[in-house]
Amino acid sequence: MHKYLLAVIWIISASFLAFAQENKQDCPNISLYGPEGLTRVGQEITVKAIVSPNNYADIKYSWSVDKGKIRTGQNSSEVVIETDEMKKLETKEALT
Repeated sequence: MHKYLLAVIWIISASFLAFAQENKQDCPNISLYGPEGLTRVGQEITVKAIVSPNNYADIKYSWSVDKGKIRTGQNSSEVVIETDEMKKLETKEALT
């Protein structure tokens, strides 16, 4: 589960890095909050992104998952992910 959350964090971070390069403002601080501990297959996961300072009114959120399904929250700062399809988690990590 933690590898899945790391994959989501990496995707969101990459999105904000691309945004920060186009914007002349200082880079935002991004915090992601998700479930603590393990999540069982079939349970829902809620992940929330908080950006500070909060003067980034034009931020666009685009979430994606490679396992599971986004139930609600696409294009918002918080998503609910269904884990019914999460039999085996695979993550790809990259450092830049």
